[in-house]
Amino acid sequence: MKLLGAVLLTAAASVMGLFKARELKASSQSLKEIISLLELMRNEICTRRTPIKQIFSCSNLPDYRYMNSFISSLETELSSLGSKSFTQIWCENAEKTLQMLSKSSRQALKDLGSSIGKYDAELQSASIDRCISELNDEYKKLNEGLKNNEKMYIGLGTGIGLIFAIILA
Repeated sequence: MKLLGAVLLTAAASVMGLFKARELKASSQSLKEIISLLELMRNEICTRRTPIKQIFSCSNLPDYRYMNSFISSLETELSSLGSKSFTQIWCENAEKTLQMLSKSSRQALKDLGSSIGKYDAELQSASIDRCISELNDEYKKLNEGLKNNEKMYIGLGTGIGLIFAIILA
């Protein structure tokens, strides 16, 4: 019976490490997707002069794995774009739906939201480029140690599980 408990404890700790490793990977992928979305926004604003409401029409956007909730939430909330400003809508949705991003990434996106739709296309493009640059820096930092961190979290979970199993056995 003790052996079964030890095995279950080790397995549970290993799974916790696996979930943390998966969370890191999801964070990296979501950064990649938001950068792609911002590049698309920049092109739509600068080249085609597309209105903000049309940019977030889900039929125009590629299928994202992690950004779909952000995009659909923005699209839904943009219908109330008179009672709320675009900045409010953008910032609320960034905070609510992009929890997998770091605080600094969410802050960069919130800062971007304060300039989208207010200025001419060139200034909006410059704001988007600045945000993309910040997010790219974060993406590079995250990916530098991603493989090692994934292995570390899995190993750490397994190791802690084994230590607890030994102590309790």
